[in-house]
Amino acid sequence: MKPNQGHCYIWNEAECNRGANDIASFMWRWLQDKEKQNVKRVIFYSDTRGGQNRNQIIITALVVFLAKSNMTSIEQKFFERGHSKMEADSMHSAIKGQFDKKNIFLPSGYMECMLAANKKNPYHVHEVTHSDIMDFDAINKQYFKQDAFNGILKVHHITCAKSDGDIKVKFA
Repeated sequence: MKPNQGHCYIWNEAECNRGANDIASFMWRWLQDKEKQNVKRVIFYSDTRGGQNRNQIIITALVVFLAKSNMTSIEQKFFERGHSKMEADSMHSAIKGQFDKKNIFLPSGYMECMLAANKKNPYHVHEVTHSDIMDFDAINKQYFKQDAFNGILKVHHITCAKSDGDIKVKFA
């Protein structure tokens, strides 16, 4: 896997949705790949969608992953509302361009388009099934005070850092 290779996750609606548990599970899977490459520090850049990216479920996933991994920090930075232009936007555009060129009759056709969208550095496409989705909502309710992440919709930067086994979460 190339270091800057884009990652795409594809599923049908019978398998999962686009909610916080789903997005957190995709992040978890991506973090596992980075850990295998011995990466110690990760920074995610996200848009400000509270239902998907900026919520207590995502933070729970990041904290739990950090606790179980050999990484030292995971950060999530948020673009200003209305001012985001992310790498994912260009990926979506390239993939949509492939969709527009083909008549797609089977779900596998979508995966083929995703694989063909960047010929120079093909995207790594993950097919997701229901068993890939973790229940971070239940973990959150079991281990965190329910007001632990109040005010998260107003933060622009979240840092989860591990030192001597202790994890600290900082909002900015």
